[in-house]
Formats: sequence, structure tokens, C-alpha cells
Amino acid sequence: MRQGAPDRLDPDRLLHPLADYKSIGLAVSGGADSLALLLLVKRWITDRAGAPAVFVYSVDHRLRPHAAAEADMVARLATGLGFAARILIWEGDKPQTGIQAAARAARYRLIARAMAADGAQVLLTAHHSHDQAETVLMRMAHGSGVNGLGGMRAFAEHEAGITLFRPLLDVEPQALRAVVADAGLVPASDPSNDDTHYERVRWRALLPHLAEVGLTAQGLGRMARRLDEVDAALTALARDAIATGVVFEPLGGARLARAWLAERPVALAQRILSVLLQTVGGGTSSAMLEATETLAASVLDGDRLRTQTLRGVLIAQKGDQIVLRREPWRKDPPRLLLAGGTQGRWDNRFDIAVPPGPPAQVTAADLSVEAARLLLGSGIPVDAISLATAPLVRGATGQVLALGTRSVAAGVSVVPILPARRAEP
Repeated sequence: MRQGAPDRLDPDRLLHPLADYKSIGLAVSGGADSLALLLLVKRWITDRAGAPAVFVYSVDHRLRPHAAAEADMVARLATGLGFAARILIWEGDKPQTGIQAAARAARYRLIARAMAADGAQVLLTAHHSHDQAETVLMRMAHGSGVNGLGGMRAFAEHEAGITLFRPLLDVEPQALRAVVADAGLVPASDPSNDDTHYERVRWRALLPHLAEVGLTAQGLGRMARRLDEVDAALTALARDAIATGVVFEPLGGARLARAWLAERPVALAQRILSVLLQTVGGGTSSAMLEATETLAASVLDGDRLRTQTLRGVLIAQKGDQIVLRREPWRKDPPRLLLAGGTQGRWDNRFDIAVPPGPPAQVTAADLSVEAARLLLGSGIPVDAISLATAPLVRGATGQVLALGTRSVAAGVSVVPILPARRAEP
């Protein structure tokens, strides 16, 4: 390494954002990248005061005959390093198509459950610079906008309900393999990583040829970081605009004037709608660019807007207003049980706190006389859709403590997660 150059494998540099965490999870498959991450975390916490507890998760998808042995290898290694280890198994029938996407979804779902049980606050993954380059190339080929071309973020919220941290995005895979080799470890090998039926593998095979003409993984990573900054700036502008031009309703909906949105530049109008879809729908990721572009065009073209749904949000026109409501439940609504004196997040749309004492339960509101009576004379605009998707807080004996943001019991707080307050990953 030349003098003055940063050490890209310095654990303190890579993992310093975790300094205040009490517990972390590691996704370790047994491949070279994730084994290197495991070893780097061990270096980081050794002799470190106040180091977080570490939980290692290895998933056996039951798709390959050697997967169980690989998960066992990871568990033994993690335990030997002093970490708690969990082997998670994807049970049940497997789909005939889209197996990689299904396996990925199952993996995060299983890990999310284990993290909740263990109290792990963030999940580290071993995505590196070539993974980032492949992601950018795939998204470029699929016509992504700046949001997608910003690549994978170091911190991100996953739809499984967990926070991801990718500390190795600017590290070369060769450096990670060297860490594993120096430790005398033999990593697992997944044949699917060389199967050209998968799009990512085909892009991986092209990377060396692209590098020959100057399009290197490092260059793609730099481009991604710059576009991520542009994306963040556009989102900040959208949130500033939303703060002055959008009305959020106590039951979770939002309203904005169609003419007001039409005055914004098209890219900004699209981002405003994207942020609102996340906020009203409780999503952790934005709608696909093409879908948001189509919605924005429908709103801005002057014709009456057709009622439609997108990302779990019902969008309709009422007079000169565009109204967004959480789509009525297609399945049983979420239930949240809160112990006395605690708080929790419901449907990723409301933060709810209850006073010390008996537990409280949060569900979707019902169309009961009791609920209607609570809202009568409150000035809160009510419609069946908003009411059916608003939080209803009940005490231990079933008494109503709050409906939407309207609280009728001391110490109960229901606060909507609005764009200006939504924490950045």
C-alpha cells in the first residue's frame, strides 16, 4: 500500500458507524466474502470496550446437498470466535421459477425473525465493490433513474423490517479472499455463482472486459456514490415541498392540490409522489420509476385522474385535490402488542406509545359505533377507507385508548411517521 493511501480493510474505518450499537447480526453464507466480514468484525471487537454482542446467521436454503455442511462450518467457526451462531432453515416447497429471488426473500425473512428474538439491531452483509458494480449495470440495463443508479446504500431499510449495513462496498473481492486465505480457511463454493442462467452472473463475467475499456468496478462505484448524492438532494427537495404543500390527515391519509404539484418540475413532482407513496403506504422502498412516472403523468396531464392503486396506496381525485389513502387490507391487519410503558411502530406508519400499566393492543380500526362516536365532533375527516386502515389502540379490558392520532387516555401517543421525521437509513 502506498504511503498515505487509506487501508480499505481497516476494521475501525469500515465498522466505525457501529460504535454505538449494543448488538449486531452478521449474514454469513460460508463464502469468501462473508467469512472475511466475520474475521474483520472479530478484529474490530477484540479488546474493544463496550463492543456490541454479535449474532451470526447462516441460512440453509435446502437447495444444495452441501448447504447443511456449510452452515455447520459457519456455526463452528463463529462459535470458536466467541460469537452466538444460528443456523436457519428454509423449510417447505421451493418455487420452480424465480428461485434466487425467492431464496433471497426467505433468507431475509428468516434472519429478521432471528434478529427480533436476539435483539440484534442491524444486519451486516458482505456485499463488495464488484457486487455494487454488477447492481449498477443491471439497473442501468433495466432503465433505472438516479434512485436505482445510486446502487446499494451502505445503510438501508429492508422490507423484512430490518436495517442493513454493507461496510465493504468499496472493498475489492480479491482483498477479502486474501483475508480468508491468510486465516487458513477454505471458503464454501456455491455453483450458482457461476451459472450464466442468472443475469447477475452474466454481468459478473463481463466486468473484466468492461474494465479493459475503462469501465471499472471502482469507476462504477464512484458513479453510484455521485448519483446517490443527487438522489438524496432530490428527496430533500421533495420533502421540503411536501412540508408546505401536502396535508396529512389524522387517520393516515394525505391530500395535495393537483395544480400545486403541476407547478413543480417533472422530476420533483415524481419524487414527491414517490415519497408520499412510501409514507402513506408504509413502504420501506419506493415504487418503480416507470410506475411513478406513469402516475405523475396521469396527475399532471389535466384529465380527470382515474382511481388506482400503487405500492399499497389508493390514489383518487376529489375536486381539485389528489387524495392518497392506505389501501384497505387484503389480509388480516397487523397487530401490535405493547407492554405498559413501551412504544412500537405500527404498519411502518405510526409510532405508538402507551403509559405504564397493563398492556395495550393496536389493530386496524373497525367501523364500530364506538369508533364513530370517538370521532364525532372531532373535526377529523372520516371515510370508510381511512378508518379501516387507521390504528385503533385498546387497553387490556378492550376500552379504546386512541383512534388514529386522536387519544382519549392519558399517556397514550400516536404519531404519524411523516417524511420530515422519517429517519434516513
